[in-house]
Amino acid sequence: MTRTKVFVGVLVFTLVLILCFGTTVHAGSPTLNPPELNPPELNPPDLKAPDIHTDNHPSSSQDNTPSGTNQPALDFTRGDTSIDFIHKEIIKNLDSKELKEIKNDWNCCWGLKKPKALYKFYQVVKANGPWDHKPQLQKLMNLRKIDDFYYPIKGDNQHEYFYDLYSNIHYAYIGRAAGLPESLLTRASNVHLPGVGRTDPGDNISLDIGYELYDKHKGDPSKLTAEEIRQAILAKRKKYESVETTQVQGIKDGK
Repeated sequence: MTRTKVFVGVLVFTLVLILCFGTTVHAGSPTLNPPELNPPELNPPDLKAPDIHTDNHPSSSQDNTPSGTNQPALDFTRGDTSIDFIHKEIIKNLDSKELKEIKNDWNCCWGLKKPKALYKFYQVVKANGPWDHKPQLQKLMNLRKIDDFYYPIKGDNQHEYFYDLYSNIHYAYIGRAAGLPESLLTRASNVHLPGVGRTDPGDNISLDIGYELYDKHKGDPSKLTAEEIRQAILAKRKKYESVETTQVQGIKDGK
């Protein structure tokens, strides 16, 4: 192969990466996606990163009443529903035609089909694509008001988690199952069009949950359980507390 052909090949590959990942690839917060890709009715209003720093770390107690308050017991229904939903989506998509095609293209022909694999992956994880679960969760749980998009999960009585977190976990787990490197998945998820939004450090923590769960089960990814997802989220509470993020906020009075 001549130097010219090699240069053209590298140039084409670079252009495909730009085309594929010129917008937010994983399902990030609504402000991170171009407006034309997100119908207003499918996205909550713009969010400001809440202050979630606390003096005491969240308790793992199963008591549903927020500590130090007279508030009624917390409702974990939406948290349970989200975890069960994303677990089923991961297991289903592990055996999907899309994942098999992406994996085959990524590993085929001395890497010549990698741009094609990346483009196919982009098509399924882009905003409002089949693997963007925000609209699906919104419809499933009838999320309407801004406060609806944050809800607690069993085992944490001090924080509410943004519904976007679950699609981030799916993106990371399925991306690794398709053979894509962790470093590439993270870089791609952090690329945005100018003026579209900023990278939320909490997104990367959510991606780490997916990566770590995949590494635990890479011998047989289908062995992942919903309970493991819940425990993995709880294990990252201190990480979420250490950054300014829209992924987690403190429990609000009256919820």
